[in-house]
Amino acid sequence: MTTSLRLRGRRASRAQRLAFKKGSNAADIPTMLSPRLDERQRPSLPTPGEVVTLISSFVRPRLGTVLGGSLALILTILAYKTYQLFDFRVFWEAGHRLLTGARLYPSDEALGANTRDYYVYPPVVAFAFAPLATLPYAVAGILYALASVGAIFASLRIVGVTDWRCYAVLPFWMPVLQAVGLGTIAPFLALALAVAWRYRDRRFAAGAALALAIASKLFLWPLVFWLIATRRYRRALETISMTAAAILIPWALLGFRDLGEYPHMLRLLVDNELSTSFSTTALADMIGFTPAARVVQILCVIAIFALARRQEGDRRAFSAAVVAALALSPLVWIHYYVLLIVPIALVARRLQAIWLVPVLAFWIFTDNLSSVWPVLWVSLVMAAAAVFTLRASGPVPDPGSPEDSERRPARTNSHRATPNATRARNPVRRPASHAQ
Repeated sequence: MTTSLRLRGRRASRAQRLAFKKGSNAADIPTMLSPRLDERQRPSLPTPGEVVTLISSFVRPRLGTVLGGSLALILTILAYKTYQLFDFRVFWEAGHRLLTGARLYPSDEALGANTRDYYVYPPVVAFAFAPLATLPYAVAGILYALASVGAIFASLRIVGVTDWRCYAVLPFWMPVLQAVGLGTIAPFLALALAVAWRYRDRRFAAGAALALAIASKLFLWPLVFWLIATRRYRRALETISMTAAAILIPWALLGFRDLGEYPHMLRLLVDNELSTSFSTTALADMIGFTPAARVVQILCVIAIFALARRQEGDRRAFSAAVVAALALSPLVWIHYYVLLIVPIALVARRLQAIWLVPVLAFWIFTDNLSSVWPVLWVSLVMAAAAVFTLRASGPVPDPGSPEDSERRPARTNSHRATPNATRARNPVRRPASHAQ
């Protein structure tokens, strides 16, 4: 009791001295004795600066997502209005014919008309579109366009691209605009390539992704050379066997109907559409030097095996295989170049000049209008971007496959000498005592 009175007296005397120095009234002393309690009871409003800081801390981490979503919506609407999902309608109708048992492939007369509204893919693609064929065309088209944009963004995310600026520049790529606007399967092929790279050392994962891609678009077969060049022989065998299964099993469900005529149909398709495509063969024919295309194609295949033994050989051989697939394909359309987003993402995971190069390949039409200049310009621009992906980029952090982290030995601190170990190795020599 006495101690508490003494403490109160000391506090009161301190407050009185403070009030006397500042000229305060004695009535203010009780308030001065318990300032913390009053401050705790009074609610404090944030200042304008604190409000701005709070809003920026909430918005800034989500800015990339908001911008990406907005650009995806704008891209979908613009591409839909321009190209009307022309290719998606072909897939949707093929799914309908598959469900109704009608003939899947066009006749020679339909191919000769060169209207391009016919289905020429292996049956596995028609089976994949069969669920969408049960929906109304407008609903299915919107869903597919949104899924295409999501597949492109997912391809970048899988290979480790987190810079939102790389996503923001994609709507300015004409290959991306045409791939989404036409409703092609190119975005999903890019997604398959990203999955194959990310899980390249996981059993069956890379093989399944590549098998579905090759079975859907046969021109991607040079990706098997990448597996062989990097000595993933088991993955190569898995890819080949699963590709054969992905092609033959759907055809078996159709009773192998039209299988014998399919190679003839592909040859007729190439003959009719070669002059309007953007392939190396079409360019060589237009300039009147056909052997040049063969030389370029052979060099692209050699580059896969040559780069596999160099620095960053795995990534560079993968990029070379993607480039070789585009160079060897007899028919190439602008939306095929969407596949280059994966090699570009692997060499530049943050925004660099390479992301802006494909913007220059601007050609709003889906074919070359039988003119050599669009083919020459688009080919040169995309070739420049492709060559950039083949160079050594130095030590770039790579998420790689999950097995890569397992192969790396765990880092320990054994190389760091502890203070006691340092003293043991370098004992401090004390001066001899003179007390002897």
